Amino acid sequence: MSSMSYTDITNEIVSEFLQTVVILDDESYLKEPNLADEEPVADEEPVDDVEPEILDPNPRGEVVAEENAPEELRRPSRQNELDAKLLIDSFAENGQLCAVLLPEEGNDLVEHTKKIAKNADVVILDWQIKQDSGQTARTIIDHITQKDNESGGRLRLFVIYTGELDLYKCAESIKEEIPIFENHDKENNILRSKSSLVKLITKHDGRDDLSEGIREKDLPDIIISTFAEFAGGLVPNSVMTAINQVRENTHHVLQRFSKELDGSFIAHRILLEDHEDASGYLIELIADELKSMFDLSSIGEKTVGFEVLKKYLNDEKYPLERLQIIKKNGTSIEQLSKEQVLLALQNKPLDKVWGKLTTLHERIHPLFHGNIEEGKKRFLELSRISSLRFELKSQNRKVPPRLKLGSIVRSELTGDFYVCLQPLCDCQRMKAEKENPFIFGKFTKSNSKFDLVVNYQGVDNCLSFRHKPFETKVFNFKSGNYTCIIPEKSNDNWIFKSIEDSQLVWLAELRPAFAQRLIHRITTQLSRIGVDEFEWQRLYAGG
Repeated sequence: MSSMSYTDITNEIVSEFLQTVVILDDESYLKEPNLADEEPVADEEPVDDVEPEILDPNPRGEVVAEENAPEELRRPSRQNELDAKLLIDSFAENGQLCAVLLPEEGNDLVEHTKKIAKNADVVILDWQIKQDSGQTARTIIDHITQKDNESGGRLRLFVIYTGELDLYKCAESIKEEIPIFENHDKENNILRSKSSLVKLITKHDGRDDLSEGIREKDLPDIIISTFAEFAGGLVPNSVMTAINQVRENTHHVLQRFSKELDGSFIAHRILLEDHEDASGYLIELIADELKSMFDLSSIGEKTVGFEVLKKYLNDEKYPLERLQIIKKNGTSIEQLSKEQVLLALQNKPLDKVWGKLTTLHERIHPLFHGNIEEGKKRFLELSRISSLRFELKSQNRKVPPRLKLGSIVRSELTGDFYVCLQPLCDCQRMKAEKENPFIFGKFTKSNSKFDLVVNYQGVDNCLSFRHKPFETKVFNFKSGNYTCIIPEKSNDNWIFKSIEDSQLVWLAELRPAFAQRLIHRITTQLSRIGVDEFEWQRLYAGG
């Protein structure tokens, strides 16, 4: 890794992460077309008295070479053709599994493609499917991006690999029909949305004069570098490496949780008063197993270790003008050098340019982001990820949340934010049709001092926890036919309705450690001891 740039490191991580590629092209082939049966390519002069080279592909599409023949025997694909075997082999060399779909008459291309492309890492489409001027490609992209959005969103890379030369016209037609692609990078033939990217690439049709075209054997490297630029970074590289760890250890986890444990699990469910708790117990065991896998790996060193951070800062593509913080006066911007940032990352004493450490957190927002507003937005986003297990904004929940320790809700009546402080054991195994009191802690909005960030209707709210015991509030709920409190669905919201007619909109669920810390702060207040003592002595004690 020492000789690799940060771009090389990211490309390597992406190459390991990308697993599946799906291609739809109606002029793809495994066996080479017989050259003797082909018409001369337009603009090429026919050559007389030259015997065509005969390549004898076997039924699997492999080429039988003559002795002393050149290594690359397959003739270049021409015009709109796609050499599927060459492309499949090229992806295989990088470790990706590539499936090429060849449309047949009577097939519903969109339906057929969207099913297999749903879980693909990369979707490659020809522009001219049955000479439809991109209609099939646009329909597939539109359908898949809509489904991705409905399921909570995901990163998606589409590639238009086409014999068309006017890529600008193709891109504009996609942009016009699919409005989410607002950003058109004309220089690199790329369309971007918040979570999807379309890269348009011209096929090399076998002619030396078409210098801008890309051959099949070079396409995997282009796709890897495109995905790396689209999704790569310190944080996403860590995520991709962690997912690779899960994939590599999947069969070890399956071996540890073998079918021989089925009987023990069934007994566990039978013994529980609330049988539905059994599934949550098993999921937590699996999650802890994956967590221990990460703890034993070197993900951190590989993706965010100091040597990697050094390459990240020294990468020639990195915009140095974003290395800035707010000055000590709190109004203007201070430009930093790479060396100053590296020294800070090394735990060295901070240069005077950083100012007081006690106020640095109030001035560091522009660092790596270019401006204060964008920096603050990303800081709030990471704050949410750090403290929340789930949030309404990030997930399209089909299973209703339960009211439990750490549930964050908002009162429709007063607009106040609350967190459920009910012990977990009292949040379940309830008797049907019984009134159940739940204790809640209250938050107030505060941008100066806050404990967590919650998004409501697209706005990040900084919330400060009110830890005085008298500021807690009790809501009563009826369990109905369930053994826990389940909300009602109203449009895109989940609403808990109390007996007092309060409507509490579910917003998020705290990570367990954060919820326990809030309880600890209240119990600490409850356990305070007041002593009537000699005032002189109390003051010397710091009281």
